Amino acid sequence: MKRINILNKKAQVTGFIIVAIVIIIIILLLFFYYQNDIKYALADDDIKKVVPIMEECLEMRALDAVRLVGLQGGYVKLPNDHLYIEPFGTSYGYFKGVKTLLTLKEIEKEINSYILLTLQLCVEPEYFPGLKISFGDPKVNSKIKDDFVAVSAKLPVYANKEDKSFTITRDINTNINIKLGKQYKVAEEIIDRTSKDPSYIDLDYISSTEFYIVAVPYSDDEMLYTITDNSLQIPYTFRFANKF
Repeated sequence: MKRINILNKKAQVTGFIIVAIVIIIIILLLFFYYQNDIKYALADDDIKKVVPIMEECLEMRALDAVRLVGLQGGYVKLPNDHLYIEPFGTSYGYFKGVKTLLTLKEIEKEINSYILLTLQLCVEPEYFPGLKISFGDPKVNSKIKDDFVAVSAKLPVYANKEDKSFTITRDINTNINIKLGKQYKVAEEIIDRTSKDPSYIDLDYISSTEFYIVAVPYSDDEMLYTITDNSLQIPYTFRFANKF
């Protein structure tokens, strides 16, 4: 009986040790996962102002990107073949029998490229008096949904103040409440109908959507389409041209 009791006690001790090891591992994992937030909480007040400014700036850059690709038919940088309309040109969604509208994946890449290109505007010295701010290697990903555009970014931010330096990596997420996905689907439908009969404009379809759509002949063989969501405080337009 004593031998059995000794074995039971050893088993209990072993069990306690295993549980303790598991708890320590969990604590360490949580520490490493949240260490940036812990450092941020302990940071100087001036440095703690950096993150909210960066979050607001990212949202502004994302909104600019979404509005620009709307005006330019999905592009940030227009291709050589495009329709020039002051002050912006726009791309062709249909060009001489070929559907040339960018895919949603390609438009998402255009949005990402614009945000990455303009993020440096977020570290202008006047925004951070007394601090020197720079980025590491930011990562940006956007996803076009029917009713909004989701943008996520991982921003390694380096801050220096006098003899202090600070590094923090934040995951920032924002949604741009613009119906780009739905407007894109309408543009696709217009282009598909054009490809079947370039000389025909389906007014019944155009008037049936939730958007305000205008088709303007730009030349004898070019038609400019604007698809506008007037439900927003600042209306959003997706436009493109068809060339026959």
